[in-house]
Amino acid sequence: MDDIQGSFDLRRYPWLNASIKMTIATSVFLLLPSYLETITTQFNASQQTMTRLATIELLGFAIAPFLYLLIQKTSLLVINERTTIIALALFHVTSAYCQDIAYFYGLRVGAGICAGLITMFTYDALSKLDRPSAAFGKAIATQMIFSAAAFFIMPSLTSQFGVHAFFLLLAILSALLYALPRLPKVHVSNDDLGTKPSTPLLVVCLLALFVFLMTHSATWASLNQISASINITGQQQGNILALGTIFSLIGASSSVYVSNISHRLARVVLFSAVSAQVLCIAALFNINGVVGYIVSVSAFMFLWNLILPLLMGAITDADHSGTTIRFAVTAQTVGAAFGPSILIEGWGMVQLIGFLVINMGLIYAVINYPHRSHTQQT
Repeated sequence: MDDIQGSFDLRRYPWLNASIKMTIATSVFLLLPSYLETITTQFNASQQTMTRLATIELLGFAIAPFLYLLIQKTSLLVINERTTIIALALFHVTSAYCQDIAYFYGLRVGAGICAGLITMFTYDALSKLDRPSAAFGKAIATQMIFSAAAFFIMPSLTSQFGVHAFFLLLAILSALLYALPRLPKVHVSNDDLGTKPSTPLLVVCLLALFVFLMTHSATWASLNQISASINITGQQQGNILALGTIFSLIGASSSVYVSNISHRLARVVLFSAVSAQVLCIAALFNINGVVGYIVSVSAFMFLWNLILPLLMGAITDADHSGTTIRFAVTAQTVGAAFGPSILIEGWGMVQLIGFLVINMGLIYAVINYPHRSHTQQT
């Protein structure tokens, strides 16, 4: 299939090309509540069993950036982007009709690795653009537009065509990525290897993203249980998450706006937003009605999508070689993978607030790390 051409050429908008691919590749993570509900119905298994499955898939996603870095540095082989896209689509199609949970585990690990490789390509591309915080903000805004539409239509789609429709839709969208222009190839040269960031910077960035993504993923995976406790139906949950995604889009757009004003303002907003997320988590776990749930979820999604691009931009600003951002992606996905499994019954709120307080200290260290002077283009 030929690359998209014509008057609207995605090559002229590299952030949009990377954003679309990142969105489709990470769709399972974006739609985690719907994904958990789908596979629970497909295999008639407990929520706890399916949460472990999701954790394994995200671990496959986490392995991919590590494999990418290893292959890039050793030059053992070249990862073919389009072959990875087709493989991802095939894993989704096969998952739709798989009835053996053991085989399904293997399929989802494969899908996670393919999705992780594609995401690694997109992160490399976005981190090399001018104003990386703004680029990541636009990418996350793209994710939120997709999520809003998917949360709204997915319950009706699976209700009418069966739970396999979830994976079939992801397979179709993944296959369509083949038509998009290839992302720029990023090679790790000997010069890059000679300009590694300092160990303290690397460790702080890894821990900041690991803890933040772990906290977010754990909260995200808890939404089904929280909503069930106040008798919210699956369709209502989808509508609420679709509404919350609008606030996610506002959060991502706000990060772009803040990033374009000044780095100092971006750092202040980043730390303040993490502090506000502590209050949001406390409210989410103490709501007594539907209105409170809607407000808490919307605030949580707004802050999450305000924080992440600002944090990614701060890490990129601290290390221009790109080494830290690649390792940070690995830490991010590992954190997301472990998130659903870390909560102890009855202690969820205390754990999450504790992790966010730790995260505040790590992010403070990142944003106050001595940055290399540079000039960014508009």
